[in-house]
Amino acid sequence: MSSGGSLVWLIWFILCVGTVNLSLCSPGSNNTSCLEVERQALLKFKEGLVYDPRHRLSSWHGEDCCRWEGIGCDNQTAHVVKLDLNSYTDFYLGGIVGSSLLDLKHLYYLNLSWNNFEGPIPPFIGSLSELRHLDLSWNSFSGAIPQQLGNLSCLQYFSIRDNQVNAKSLKWLSGLSTLQHLDLSDVNLSSSLGHQYANITHLSVLDLSGNLFDSIPGWFSNLSSLTDFRLSYNNFHGPIPNTLRNLVSLEVLYLGSNELEGNLSDVFEQFKNLTILDLSNNSFTGCIPASIGRMSFLSYLDLSQNLLNGTIPKNIGQLSELSVLRVANNSLQGVISEDHFSKLTKLEQLSLGHNSLSFNVTSNWVPPFHLEYVDLSFCKLLDPKFPEWLAHEKFEYLDLSNTGISDVIPNYFWNLPYQFLDLSDNHLSGELPHCLENLTGFQVVKLANNNLHGKLPSMMLHTELRALQLKNNNFSGEFPSSLKHCKKLAMIDFSQNNFHGNIPSRIWETFPSLKFLQLRSNNFSGIIPQQICDLSSLQILDLANNHLVGSIPKCIDTLALANNMDLSNNSLDGEIPESIVNLVGLQSLNLSANHLTGKIPTKIGDMNSMLSLDLSRNNLTGPIPSSLSELNFLEDLNLSFNNLSGRIPTGSQLQTFNDTSYEGNYDLCGPPTSKDCLGDGMPRSPASINQDNTADEEMLWLFLGVMLGFILGCWMVWGILLFKKDWRILYFRFLDELGDKVYVAYVLSMRRLKVMKRN
Repeated sequence: MSSGGSLVWLIWFILCVGTVNLSLCSPGSNNTSCLEVERQALLKFKEGLVYDPRHRLSSWHGEDCCRWEGIGCDNQTAHVVKLDLNSYTDFYLGGIVGSSLLDLKHLYYLNLSWNNFEGPIPPFIGSLSELRHLDLSWNSFSGAIPQQLGNLSCLQYFSIRDNQVNAKSLKWLSGLSTLQHLDLSDVNLSSSLGHQYANITHLSVLDLSGNLFDSIPGWFSNLSSLTDFRLSYNNFHGPIPNTLRNLVSLEVLYLGSNELEGNLSDVFEQFKNLTILDLSNNSFTGCIPASIGRMSFLSYLDLSQNLLNGTIPKNIGQLSELSVLRVANNSLQGVISEDHFSKLTKLEQLSLGHNSLSFNVTSNWVPPFHLEYVDLSFCKLLDPKFPEWLAHEKFEYLDLSNTGISDVIPNYFWNLPYQFLDLSDNHLSGELPHCLENLTGFQVVKLANNNLHGKLPSMMLHTELRALQLKNNNFSGEFPSSLKHCKKLAMIDFSQNNFHGNIPSRIWETFPSLKFLQLRSNNFSGIIPQQICDLSSLQILDLANNHLVGSIPKCIDTLALANNMDLSNNSLDGEIPESIVNLVGLQSLNLSANHLTGKIPTKIGDMNSMLSLDLSRNNLTGPIPSSLSELNFLEDLNLSFNNLSGRIPTGSQLQTFNDTSYEGNYDLCGPPTSKDCLGDGMPRSPASINQDNTADEEMLWLFLGVMLGFILGCWMVWGILLFKKDWRILYFRFLDELGDKVYVAYVLSMRRLKVMKRN
């Protein structure tokens, strides 16, 4: 055969082999209809679903199930080999996993992740012997992991993270000899790792995060093929175990959020091949060793939230692959210079905040990187002006809070595609530019504690805005009604400014997610609008120190999620609405320094989460409700300077407060005040005092009347005797005879007594 003919045959052979491989490896590109038994199995599976609000499975009809969404078939045999119902978006499904899947005997890929499947993991899954890929993560499965999963001898990928399952034993793992990727994060395995599972030595990825382990079993050192090991959110303590030091193939190591301690020098010596290292949120001490400069493959380094001190080595700037550097929340100090970034051309995230670092680069420095995320909070900029190098970046996240900047915000600053911007706690001055109206990407804006002034620009186009914090500046003008277009707002904090006018009434229904509304210490006037009751997600309502009038809305109890409410130092009047006691989650309530009248709500004891209650400096009357003594968690109470009366109720809390909590209520009595209660324990109220005064006056007039009558009677008798001689003779004769009779009776009585004594 000629060489040309041989070439033709070779090409033909390659095409045939390629076609066969394509038919086996591309189940989605099928040209044949699926088998009826498998189509019926899928329809029965669909019947077991109770939740499909977005109609994801609306395509599941017709004869050819291979064309249905999430289904993949083998092009040659038409068997269903792939079922992928991953719902990473919000199009999730709910229900149970029906046993009809047993009829999909050739299934090798099953992905049900990010749904709401419930109940125990079906043991029958262990009978799907062809499975290579099984992903049940991010569901609501519960109960024990079935031992039958150990029958999946062909399984290469298994994830069951973030369910409510547990495992008393992991012996079933020994049957998964071909397993390469195992994710058991956030599964209760704390008592399941005591035995060696020798048959899983082919593992390359193992995630055991969030299992509350307190030690690492020694048999882990046999997993010599591991390249990716994740152990975050456990209870490991002490230095990094030697068990891990034997895993020389590791490229990814997550040990964040444990209780590890010690220094880092050995870590960087042992794991030179790491590309990702996360040791955040532990208790490591000492310096960052200079050996870090030799970890040439490192692309992700997170040492934040430890106890590290000393300086950051300059040779960290030699890590040319580094894209993420996080060392925030330590005790690092020293100066950060251009040398620290000399070769960091791939750096995208830089987090140095909450240390004692100083940032010093030349004014014309052009960084070698293009950052998306920067946190320099609490780092001191040696030049108090805005760094010029910021103009070359395209930040999505920028935190320059508490950096000592004393400057006007430059115009170029507002051309950056921010999602998060924090410039709070500086000495910024000037006004916000009107071009701010055109920036639509903002999600969080924090400018608190500066010297900014002027009116706020329109926020009409900021539809993604979630938090706006402007407290403690000198902003003025009325409440910006354009905020009604920011329907995703969760925080509005305009505290300690010079805003004035009425609080608008027609915008609150547009904020279904608003959790924090803080307008304290401004010059707002008018009433509290009823529409504030539409803020069903509100947790903090702070309108204190304004000039608000009118009554507290009776619909206030619709703020069912509120935990802090401060309406103090206004001119509110009327009674405290009884409905307020329905806010059983409220922890702090301050209504002080208003003109409130009436009684304290009788059922105030129903607010059993209350920690702080201040009703002082109002005009409240009546007794303190006995239910107030049922607030067992109350830490602060102030009822002073009202017109309350009666005995202070006894209970486990009310007598523990100082008497200053009750001062200025002159008709209160009982502990802890020094005033005792009268009679039955109830003090004399103003009404009873008035009644007593009236009775005293009546007795006085009665006494005067009797005396006057006696005097008049005497004068009448003596007047007759004085002017009638015959009456006078008869009267004195009567007195003489009466005296004689009395004397004779006395003498006879004395004689009888003497006779009796002799006898």
